[in-house]
Amino acid sequence: MFTAASDSAGSRPESVEAAAMAEALGPAWGWKQPFGGRAAHIEPAPEFQATTMQVCGLFPFTAGSGTPTVGTPVGRHQLWGEVVCLDPLAWLRAGLVTNPGMFVLGQPGTGKSTLVKRLVTGAVATGTTPIILGDTKPDYSMLVEYLGGQVISIGRGADRINPLDSGPLGTVLRTQTGARAETLRWEVRGR
Repeated sequence: MFTAASDSAGSRPESVEAAAMAEALGPAWGWKQPFGGRAAHIEPAPEFQATTMQVCGLFPFTAGSGTPTVGTPVGRHQLWGEVVCLDPLAWLRAGLVTNPGMFVLGQPGTGKSTLVKRLVTGAVATGTTPIILGDTKPDYSMLVEYLGGQVISIGRGADRINPLDSGPLGTVLRTQTGARAETLRWEVRGR
């Protein structure tokens, strides 16, 4: 590392690198010249201190540190590096929420399907049986097959669902007679 020799006025020796860095960055409030970025006064940013529950009304995308690691890991906290978990059903079982409903919304190509596939995989790992209705792209058919689930393709020449099929109740109905058969017949017709 080179240091500049002090001149006769007694200035401090400093490294050439540090001097070049200071000149490139400039002073904290800008250079004192026209168009030098000078700011005579810098207003501090507004600061708020509250719980995560209170601050979410001010900024809805906040997540406090120390959130419980319940559910499927989906990433790391941007500020603290902690694992962030998301699984509404696991949160319901843990008593953290009272409604496990979830709505995923975002611009195309931002990872919505990837997030939902991750959540489905985590749900299967914890014993939940997900049902995916209307996979039109299809986004989830390969995942469901990989996880050992059943994919039913509905369409011309494909599998079909008959809403009028009585299913297992029809099989039982054939074996019943009398009042029990009549009650079961009305149950099948009602469904």
